[in-house]
Amino acid sequence: MRPSCDTSSHRCVCKKPSPENLLKNGGFDGSLANWTQAFVTRYDPLDSDGCAESGSVYSDGSGENDPVQCFPVTAGKTYYVGLRSRAGIAGGQIRFHFWGGINCTGSIINTAVPIDFGTPSDNTTWVSYDGYSFTPPAGTVSADLSIYAWNQWLDQIYVNPTTQRF
Repeated sequence: MRPSCDTSSHRCVCKKPSPENLLKNGGFDGSLANWTQAFVTRYDPLDSDGCAESGSVYSDGSGENDPVQCFPVTAGKTYYVGLRSRAGIAGGQIRFHFWGGINCTGSIINTAVPIDFGTPSDNTTWVSYDGYSFTPPAGTVSADLSIYAWNQWLDQIYVNPTTQRF
């Protein structure tokens, strides 16, 4: 992702993700690449940092667990989770399924208790939701993260094994 910079103020508005973020394209840079969407989520050019070369995902709440992405994990290790959101009518949830095989194959070992993130105070402000974590149960090799949100734009989603940051 190339930042969009104001040459007079030397301020860039695009945010480069941490190299430790296990999610690919958690900033929805130009598309929903690396995410699977089954229902009505869609790419939207609205970006939390106002970057013209990035975007977000919009979910109207008609489909649960949408979009979804699989990533490798280590059982017993703590992972940090967060995102940015705009609008919404009733908050949303980040959901995880833990799998015994690579690439989210084999049997589901467990489904994590959903992480609830709140409802932004208005429909024009992006709000950061950080401070969440999860620990995969014994036998887990991979996990999937899915979103269930109601009329919200979501951006800068991360699963990071070392820090609370996108």
